[in-house]
Amino acid sequence: MTGPRHGWSRIALTGILAVTAAWWTLALWPLPVTAPEWLSRTRVVCFGSTASGLPDTQGWMLLFLQPALMLGQAIAIWGRDLAADLGAMTRSRPGRLALAGVAIALLAAAGAAAARVHSATGVAAQAAESSRDTPGWIRVGRVAPPLELVGAGGARVRLADLRGRPVFVAFAFAHCQTACPRLVHEVLTAQRALPDPVVIVVTLDPWRDTPSRIESIEERWGMEDDAWVASGSVPQVESTLEAWGIDRSRNPQNGDLVHIPRVFLIDRAGNLAYEADADARLLADLASRL
Repeated sequence: MTGPRHGWSRIALTGILAVTAAWWTLALWPLPVTAPEWLSRTRVVCFGSTASGLPDTQGWMLLFLQPALMLGQAIAIWGRDLAADLGAMTRSRPGRLALAGVAIALLAAAGAAAARVHSATGVAAQAAESSRDTPGWIRVGRVAPPLELVGAGGARVRLADLRGRPVFVAFAFAHCQTACPRLVHEVLTAQRALPDPVVIVVTLDPWRDTPSRIESIEERWGMEDDAWVASGSVPQVESTLEAWGIDRSRNPQNGDLVHIPRVFLIDRAGNLAYEADADARLLADLASRL
């Protein structure tokens, strides 16, 4: 009877360690740019992954509390057997080596997690600092760069077709969970405060924000009439971003993009009139001058 009971206790402890390792890896392992969409969605649903790639508060609670609850249940059911197993392992050389190996692996995993958090928070802090240093708005006064991409349903989104109306042009990406939704919200709020502006949000991440996903992105961001997300092939979008001088850097840890949330205002003649912060009141005031 003792042998099988001890076997179950070891299986339970091994399972808890394996599930915990898989859980933390899913939450923190940097995703490459080519990662499938379902994997990114899983991280957001399970851990509330933020723009930095780190879990939100509830995600961190889940990562810490779930293993603790499983371990508590295992101790409640097999506590004596686990104690006997650990005692037996400490009395043998192979057992001590196995325990030392587990301890080293746990320390290495903790160190890797700490390094991941430090890297992600450092990148986010740099982006925030750059944003604070950016002025509220600047007058540009030149012909707007070309913009011809693909919208929902394969429709053409072409800036030249919008002459006669003021246009807000912004840049964001769907996997961003904080700065980009706020940027889009501010631009749409400014649009609704005026009679005739148009909004174009160009993706910064054509690898994941493909034309087939545009409609769902527009729905998520609450975009309605005269507001479009624009994407296209990777070369098309990258060429557009370069033409508009959009500074961005890809976080090698999670594949997300760090960028300063800025909005461009195009006047009725197709000229780039202003570059401004993503603030609804400021944008509405500038657009009213066009």
